[in-house]
Amino acid sequence: MIIKGKGEKIRGRYRVIEAFPFVEGMLYYVEEEEGDLLRTCFVHAIDGLSGIDVDELRISRHEDILFPLQDAFVEEGALYQVFRRLEGTLLAHSIEKDGPLPLDEALWILHGVSNQLLRLYELGQFAVVHPQNILITSGKAIRFIYGGPVALMPGWIGGEEAGGLSQRRSFDTFAVGALGYALLTGKRFTSQAPNPAPIRTFRSDVSPVLEKWVMRACSLDPSARPPLVRMSEVFQRTAAATSVEY
Repeated sequence: MIIKGKGEKIRGRYRVIEAFPFVEGMLYYVEEEEGDLLRTCFVHAIDGLSGIDVDELRISRHEDILFPLQDAFVEEGALYQVFRRLEGTLLAHSIEKDGPLPLDEALWILHGVSNQLLRLYELGQFAVVHPQNILITSGKAIRFIYGGPVALMPGWIGGEEAGGLSQRRSFDTFAVGALGYALLTGKRFTSQAPNPAPIRTFRSDVSPVLEKWVMRACSLDPSARPPLVRMSEVFQRTAAATSVEY
């Protein structure tokens, strides 16, 4: 994929104002030219998906889980998805700015992210779990930017029989665990740092049970990770015990 620079145009219509490396591909803040009208929007670009049916992509997008698309098209071998608005606070900014979140807020986010993923599973879809890809709206809703039909998944290998979905869902559990570690400690968890300090090293208000489940989810052994539905239940029970309202 050719990365566009400031001032360059995408499809002769979207002039790049800023370009940001994204968890998958690039995210552009652009100015759209439509006759005499100028307005700003965001464009997500990802390589290697030129065979996607963009009409089906727009129709199948579940808009209370994934931000709605204004447009989608393929150009020079890359898929471009256009968003009129990305309203809300990017979770990556919250973590960077505020560090460890209050326990009630962290539990609300973790339960919400898990539930949204489980809803996508029922629809045969996916979303990338990463702070860059999660927005908290002003109405206290959790939405993903990049996601949709499984054919859009990074590294998709083409079917349950090949292990594609089960591998992806195991990785989702790891990603939710890593997100939980970041929200609760303010520190990044990666597979390159296999022996992180326990969460309760950093704060005492996290129960041993919550710590155990988050750390299990972060296991480098996929077989040791709990199913995502169990993680969601743990977040909900812990929240109930601490009087968190959803």
